[in-house]
Amino acid sequence: MTPPKKLLIIAPYPPSHDTNSLLVESWLAAMTAARPDLQTVVAANRTTEAERSIPPGAVVHRVWTFGDRAGVIAANVLREADREEFEVAHVHFNYFTYGNPLRSLKAFLLIAAGLRARGIPVLLTLHSVIDSPLQYIVTRRSIELRLPGWMEFVPRRLSRAIARIVVLSVSKAIVTSSVALASLRTISTIPEGRLSCIPVGLAVPLGTSPPRPPRGLRQPCQVTLLGRIVPYKGVDDLIVASRLLASTDGHISLRVIGPCEMGDATPTPYFLRLWRLAQTPPSPIRLENRMVPLEQLHDLVEETDVFVFPFRDDGIFSASGSVLDFAARASVPIVLTDAPRLRDYAGMEGTIVARERDPSSLAEAIRQASRRRGIDGDRRQEELNPYTAASIAGRYLGEYKSLARPARAS
Repeated sequence: MTPPKKLLIIAPYPPSHDTNSLLVESWLAAMTAARPDLQTVVAANRTTEAERSIPPGAVVHRVWTFGDRAGVIAANVLREADREEFEVAHVHFNYFTYGNPLRSLKAFLLIAAGLRARGIPVLLTLHSVIDSPLQYIVTRRSIELRLPGWMEFVPRRLSRAIARIVVLSVSKAIVTSSVALASLRTISTIPEGRLSCIPVGLAVPLGTSPPRPPRGLRQPCQVTLLGRIVPYKGVDDLIVASRLLASTDGHISLRVIGPCEMGDATPTPYFLRLWRLAQTPPSPIRLENRMVPLEQLHDLVEETDVFVFPFRDDGIFSASGSVLDFAARASVPIVLTDAPRLRDYAGMEGTIVARERDPSSLAEAIRQASRRRGIDGDRRQEELNPYTAASIAGRYLGEYKSLARPARAS
């Protein structure tokens, strides 16, 4: 197997706050650093936002818009595929037409078929993001695929059929969680070797902080939840847990930061209900309906005693690297629930696991986390090395090498 020299990446670029875009950029930079001889072309959508830095060695061609028809998107992408003798193509399946998952699905299938007809092996990464045409709904019992409304689900048999069609339309598919991998293998008869798992990784570089001094439950202990303020994040469980702690261990300062809806600052009924609950004594609770820019994460970590992610199992499977990003700030303890989406992270240094949907268990986990005598930063860094951009890039380079068609003799 010879490493490829020309790579086509097809990656819809969502808004700049989207974690998946930042992740793609981070390992793409690491990949071009490891393989400066690899010629990489990124076929992406046109955007009105300011251009971000493109790693050396990668060329970005903006060839469609989110409002285009599926056939137009596919034709423009395949036109890019005809410009060079690409040895492998890598599709990042977020969405091709914002807000229209069915059209996105059709565009993807047309692109995959066109690349196959050209003899170009296709690697597919299935991201799970808001408005994705194939969005994981993970519970303890099954994994479903979502089309296209927020609370509308396709029947299970159709979900399995769609999953099989998507995976078998490419040379190999990658999911970003071991839970999603196991679930997809369970519900769909996909041949061995056609499906694998590569984690999302870290959106920001690893960094360590000096260990915090030993302490009890500080007054107040700053507990932070960062993420969209939606029911499956378990914010109401966290509010109840903070009240339990306030009645037994002194005041807890709880801060929940995130938008109600992606890119929309309008308060939702759920947010307003939480707001009324948060105004009731005894525990001070701050709800902030806003995005947190990536450059502000360091200050947020420094101000936090415990990060908590009280997710439930009835929502969208989030492949976000946020949990790992915060874990990388080596001295901050993390409380997770045992929801399936968090199982990959439950064994990290400095993490304490609470039972899902159980405020009492969550309160006890926060109490334990707040009394930790510092975090072993070296150990956590070692555990997180597989999630660095360099590690993710190396794994994808290995996949490219195994799939790449032989280059034509010049």
